[in-house]
Amino acid sequence: MKRSISAELLKLRHSKIGLVLAVLPILSLLIGCANYYFNQNALQNGWYSLWSQVSLFYGEFFLPILIAICCAYICRLEHLNQNWNMTMSSSVSVASVYLAKLIVVSILILFVQALFMGLYWIAGTRLSLAGPFPVETIGWTLRGWYASLSIIALQLGLSLRIRSFATPIGISLCGVFVGLAMYIAKLGI
Repeated sequence: MKRSISAELLKLRHSKIGLVLAVLPILSLLIGCANYYFNQNALQNGWYSLWSQVSLFYGEFFLPILIAICCAYICRLEHLNQNWNMTMSSSVSVASVYLAKLIVVSILILFVQALFMGLYWIAGTRLSLAGPFPVETIGWTLRGWYASLSIIALQLGLSLRIRSFATPIGISLCGVFVGLAMYIAKLGI
């Protein structure tokens, strides 16, 4: 298992996935901060109001798509040039390959969650929000990462089965829109 994980990390070594991992949280934070800034009359709860705005865009829209991109990217090399044949003929089990990919994507998303928390703190400081930094947001972020493990497992299963890079991401995007529609229709979170 340790060798499988290090092989997955080695495949990501010279990739540009880090750029995507950084850009999407920054984009969601900028949208949330702009929404907070222009609606300060209605949003009077300082750090918590900012959290509600930035986490709304990040957690409901950008994070599931980011997970789908990571899962599709980590399976991309195996789908190219019949590399699945080499992988399946090696002494590594399919379960080990899946679990190694799951662990690596989980680590990447944990890194993104930490980046998001740092950006949230910087944004709140730059907006001169009153009061201390709410420490419970760290727990909320960790719970969000824990909840994202189920999305990672599902998206990784799709990405392993579907050879296309864009199709699993499109499925995730459709899932995001269905979830938002259910939320707007008050059918549940």
